[in-house]
Amino acid sequence: MTDPSEWTLDRKIQVGAVLAVATSICGLIWQASKADSALTEHGRAITSLQARLDRYDEGRAVTGERLIRLEEQGRATLEAVRRIEARVDSLSANTPNRRTEIGPMAPPLEFR
Repeated sequence: MTDPSEWTLDRKIQVGAVLAVATSICGLIWQASKADSALTEHGRAITSLQARLDRYDEGRAVTGERLIRLEEQGRATLEAVRRIEARVDSLSANTPNRRTEIGPMAPPLEFR
């Protein structure tokens, strides 16, 4: 009698069935390997996209700060223009029109 701890193959099992099962197992291993490779590639793509998104957010924050500075400069420029207009208006209200005081303007000189 044979020892039950020894592994034996019954002669009733056909070689084709064994090969079919072995081929299926190899196919499953290959499919799992492909899936793992695809997941790794997707992980790299996600990491790359996350880095790009982080750079975009940083750039957006810098652009926001620049926009705020430009708005402040625009307000300051508007205030300066208003002060200049007020000063010009006050000067023109205090001073009569010099053209009417001097008389009509002389024609421009002709150059030859």
